[in-house]
Amino acid sequence: MPSLALIFHLCDATPSTPVALKAAEQAGAWCEYLETHARRIYYIVTSRIDAAARLLGEKIQNNKLPDEFTARDVYRKQWTGLGDKKDVDEALQLFEDINWLKSEAVTPNGGRRPTMHYQVNPKTRKQDELSRSLSEEIRTTANCA
Repeated sequence: MPSLALIFHLCDATPSTPVALKAAEQAGAWCEYLETHARRIYYIVTSRIDAAARLLGEKIQNNKLPDEFTARDVYRKQWTGLGDKKDVDEALQLFEDINWLKSEAVTPNGGRRPTMHYQVNPKTRKQDELSRSLSEEIRTTANCA
């Protein structure tokens, strides 16, 4: 905010005078305005990740994925809400954070770079209470990140 106050001051006054209260008030108002826009943009990003995580959780619980899979296995299927690599990666990271998945880097033969393989926690597929708490855990973890 101080930088904005200085810019507003320089637009209205000469550089040799101190920053006026009016310029500081304008800067404060401008910051409030920009904050509402930043929150909207942030919500768009986090809501996509929440949706991807919910959809991926359903696929895992409904046995649509094997016990071990890669991110590519998920986004190549082009399931609704899971076709974007970045969204899938974020959702996988979230599930790893809440211990639904465990990742392991597997190096293929031929010296190629390692591929991240995800293993499903067996408890994830067995407990109905996990599905009920999924949305809350995702929201909590996403808000902390």
